[in-house]
Amino acid sequence: MRIFGAILIVLSFISCSNRETDEMIVNGIFQDLTFKMNIHNDGLSFCIPPPPIDYENDKPSLIDSLNYQKAIENYKSRLEEQRRKGNNIVLGIGDSLINYKEKDLEYLKKELPSKDYLGAFYAIEKGVYESTLIDLNSITKTGNYKLLYLSTFYPLNDFWQSERDFKFSGFLQFSRIYLDNKRQYGIFYCSYSCGNLCGHGDFVLIKKINGVWTIEKTIEVWIS
Repeated sequence: MRIFGAILIVLSFISCSNRETDEMIVNGIFQDLTFKMNIHNDGLSFCIPPPPIDYENDKPSLIDSLNYQKAIENYKSRLEEQRRKGNNIVLGIGDSLINYKEKDLEYLKKELPSKDYLGAFYAIEKGVYESTLIDLNSITKTGNYKLLYLSTFYPLNDFWQSERDFKFSGFLQFSRIYLDNKRQYGIFYCSYSCGNLCGHGDFVLIKKINGVWTIEKTIEVWIS
């Protein structure tokens, strides 16, 4: 009997150790997540200035050509400054898992692409919010992004107004991942901030194909 009990404990330990954590799942889909969430991937907060247009004749205007030339020179100067900062783009990640707003669940259910996600959706409805700390060391497939904890940039109001000596993309936060019983479909909430009045929040729908998690759809619930 004792041997049987010991075997159950060992099997239980193996099962738990093999279970994917939220960070492990996010790691596998991270680069696609940054694309689907429209996260700035160049670290630039400015764009090339458009040429002045003569709207009456619908062609470039020569009237403001001197000012435009100055704007182009300024753009080149800022672009070169950004290049000197290197290829890595800093992306702030929330220190702990965040929560979604319950009022958004009704809209989420209407937008589900198939009934396959109902198990994950019911898991959200029954879920309990846990402010679990995120282990950034578990998220390694980041491409050109360098991840830092959100708390690194406190106070945020001062940070958005400050000059930075590095390329910066914004802040990404996400909730725990809610899975169906078969662990084949999942839903989690994700928010991205690129300024004091810039950002959006989405539910991210993922499914496992041939043992690999992929993002099927994002459902936007707010934008600023």
